[in-house]
Amino acid sequence: YIPMGCVYHRIATEKFARSLPDRERDLLALEAAIIDEKALAAVDLDQLTARPPLWQELAALTDVDQRYADNFKQHAEQLAASAMKLGEFQQNRFTGTVHLTRPGLLFLSIPMEKGWRFFVNDQRVEPLRTHFGFIGLPLAKGEVEIRGEYFTPLLAPGIFISLFGLLLYCLLLLLTLFSKKAKSLVTPPLRPDDDLTFSDTKI
Repeated sequence: YIPMGCVYHRIATEKFARSLPDRERDLLALEAAIIDEKALAAVDLDQLTARPPLWQELAALTDVDQRYADNFKQHAEQLAASAMKLGEFQQNRFTGTVHLTRPGLLFLSIPMEKGWRFFVNDQRVEPLRTHFGFIGLPLAKGEVEIRGEYFTPLLAPGIFISLFGLLLYCLLLLLTLFSKKAKSLVTPPLRPDDDLTFSDTKI
């Protein structure tokens, strides 16, 4: 199986991946992290080569199906061996650790969407779009701690607007109550025993 988080030491561009047939692209996804061309500037290309000879061989393969069968399990096991060790795991938060002998790119099977924030050794990092829409985090070598936190987009403005609406409703309710009370003080209601006859009135 391929874990939630695993480390790649090779990268390829989306443009190159799209140029390959489906089976070759599947193998490439096991051998390298596929990232957007615009993200290359954020990657240490001295450690993560964008075009290793292995991928150049892919275009010359005559028996892709056999290579796929022979290598799929091997590459999957290699990725599993580099898996991030999960610590805390909740619906909107997770922590994990991974040990790297050299720099790599941590692939997380989390869709690239707004709301996620990632921290590497307590330093916030910007994720890279990896494998056509998932999360990738560049990591230095050594023992690395990763933390991911998810906040619903526009949650804070939504709460503020809701509280403001509730406050406005309470103010209108209080104004209505005070208005009715003031009116009752100015014109007191008639009592049943009030004499409304005008027989003694002189004109």
